[in-house]
Amino acid sequence: MRFTSTFITFIGAVCAASASFVPRQSFPNCAIPCLQNADLGSCSAQDNVCLCNNQAFINSTTTCIENSCSPDDLASAEAEADAICESVGVTLVASASAAPASST
Repeated sequence: MRFTSTFITFIGAVCAASASFVPRQSFPNCAIPCLQNADLGSCSAQDNVCLCNNQAFINSTTTCIENSCSPDDLASAEAEADAICESVGVTLVASASAAPASST
């Protein structure tokens, strides 16, 4: 199943939220282990600005959550991630490698 690149990028925010001020209960249970074991790169677990911009963090959490969660849980995690990153002034942007194939 293909997900939008924005959705994939949001995972970083989800993890950022779990690592700091957003309660874990805000995220689907399937995402919790992904958040707990994410590659933080050079960010601290409490630095949402860094995590929302950290590609290593985004990639590790995206892969894990895509493999662990249902489509509904993925959508829930995306919404949480978007809100977390927005709250620290970061807008999640799709990466070129994650962009879905265009249909013509």
